[in-house]
Amino acid sequence: MYTIICKELTGEQCDFKAEGATHEDVKTVFYRHGADSDLHREKYHSATPEEAAEFGKKVDAYLERQT
Repeated sequence: MYTIICKELTGEQCDFKAEGATHEDVKTVFYRHGADSDLHREKYHSATPEEAAEFGKKVDAYLERQT
């Protein structure tokens, strides 16, 4: 089981925790939260492709530390 704790990656005061059996499962839950959450929605949808790619690398590195 993999876990992403939102505030650890975003620096926001957000208590959301995504869980999934695989890296892809947990990332799907986490990114859906970013797209739907009132706290993150604007930043999620306004990110440039470069910002999104950089954040994706940060998420991947975070998950790699759990293996």
